[in-house]
Amino acid sequence: MNRARDRDGVRNPRPVTANGPAVPLIGIGIGIGIGIGHGLGGGYNTRLMRILLVATKTPWPPIDGGRLVLLNTIDGLRDAGHRVTLIAPVDERFLDTDLVRRNLEGRCEAHLPPASTRGALRSLMQAEMSRTPVTIIRHSLEPVRRTVEQVIADEQFDVAPYSIATAEYLLQDRSSFNLPRKYKIVFSGCSTDCVFASVADLGFFAHIKNGVK
Repeated sequence: MNRARDRDGVRNPRPVTANGPAVPLIGIGIGIGIGIGHGLGGGYNTRLMRILLVATKTPWPPIDGGRLVLLNTIDGLRDAGHRVTLIAPVDERFLDTDLVRRNLEGRCEAHLPPASTRGALRSLMQAEMSRTPVTIIRHSLEPVRRTVEQVIADEQFDVAPYSIATAEYLLQDRSSFNLPRKYKIVFSGCSTDCVFASVADLGFFAHIKNGVK
């Protein structure tokens, strides 16, 4: 191992191997992370997953804590053998999409729709008028929604709308703030428990019966 500089020239204090930075898996991604896919392999500890991360901003450049946590999470999942797909908006006024994509190569399959979040003042006004949480107003971006639909179009069962609807419902219901810390709600896109819904606090499995989802 040796020490190296990141691609943007910033000194990297982490160990670097031939396959890139050796970083641990810490925390969770930014925004709503939805696990979708089919399990591979044997038991609980060896099953690999296809994971879709939908974020409110890209993990690169890692210029703040949230971006760094997401980048380390993606690296950790990749190192564990999981296949990660990332969907995150890029505001092309401030970031070069191609440069972001190059820095995510080898880490994940990145889909980077051009979009910008709504301004804080506008979001606050819309949130007040619609009685909707400002976070939902600011980060509900149509280009991101369309990209999610395109990416999961080939899945046998699209559980993303159920996951998103649950998150939006809980955010608007103040009583949900009384749920235990780290209370996990998981939607499995396949009936074989491909995202470990069976070990979550509340798990849902996709089934199709008589043509009805």
